Amino acid sequence: MKKLLFSVLFMALVFTTSCNKDDDGDAQTCEQRVERIQAELLVYLDEATTENCRNYKAALQAYVDSDCPGQSTYQALIDGLGDCSNP
Repeated sequence: MKKLLFSVLFMALVFTTSCNKDDDGDAQTCEQRVERIQAELLVYLDEATTENCRNYKAALQAYVDSDCPGQSTYQALIDGLGDCSNP
């Protein structure tokens, strides 16, 4: 009986502590993504260069690619930026 109990507890421990294949070490919260968007926007508004536009657009895209709410709003901002060749 002890072996069975030990086996069940061991398997439970293995399943509850195993890695998730979707787990990434640098996961950001929605709030952190919005903060990055705001920071990149301020830089872009201060100096409207192609590089700053691309950085702002990348921050927006990271939000759209996440599971955060309001993705369509951020996608509209991306669409409005175009290809950033003429900021």
